[in-house]
Amino acid sequence: MAIKLSQVKRLNSVHIISKRDDAVDEEQTEWDRYDEDPVNNLDAIKYHAEKEATKFICNFEQTGKEVASIKDAMIKGFDDDKNPMVAYGKWAYTVARMTLKDIQNPPNVGDVIIFKKDGKGYVTDEILTKLERLGIVQEIFQHWIHLTQDDSKPQAKN
Repeated sequence: MAIKLSQVKRLNSVHIISKRDDAVDEEQTEWDRYDEDPVNNLDAIKYHAEKEATKFICNFEQTGKEVASIKDAMIKGFDDDKNPMVAYGKWAYTVARMTLKDIQNPPNVGDVIIFKKDGKGYVTDEILTKLERLGIVQEIFQHWIHLTQDDSKPQAKN
């Protein structure tokens, strides 16, 4: 079997809705279905009447250089037995920094986080600090892990 580009998931515009957003109707929302595939299951999230959630737009299709930076951020060193130790905080921060491309806030809502880029085109540290305090960096990281690091193989068709 040849590897085909059609087998690659399109992840250049992943809309992430935070579980902490007060516009989300917790009782009606199917978080398990959304978490399984946030790209195709956005309809699993239900909102309170006349409310709209903030959307965190991520591009999980990184360049080779970005992938290398993310992998470098994953390892903080080696233990005495030469096993790699994961730099979990730095890894999550780097993933969020390199994948978050925009924040879409609902109209007519004050006191929202406005997306800002640094000189390299990535989200600023100031914004990431706020998102870290709100738990959004962790949510972005968990979706990135689920969507890009899935090691399951495509099932062969008979």
